[in-house]
Amino acid sequence: MKLRKLLDQLSHLDPELDVFCVADDETIVSPEHVFRIMEIDDIQILELEKLHGDDGIATFKIGKSELSQLHIVLNITSEF
Repeated sequence: MKLRKLLDQLSHLDPELDVFCVADDETIVSPEHVFRIMEIDDIQILELEKLHGDDGIATFKIGKSELSQLHIVLNITSEF
């Protein structure tokens, strides 16, 4: 999601509400749960290169390279 779209969607909401991230990906969720709740812990702007590991999972390489770009990264935690 691009920042412009996120800001547009958030601008219509009560700014005092908590923000949570929800994942239903089976690689993140334990078998006893339908989804996993996470909270935004920090926001950073990083120079990184998006790629996929040998296992096909999306990842990124932090640092400047020919293919890197600036990205906004939300650090999330399941401990809140």
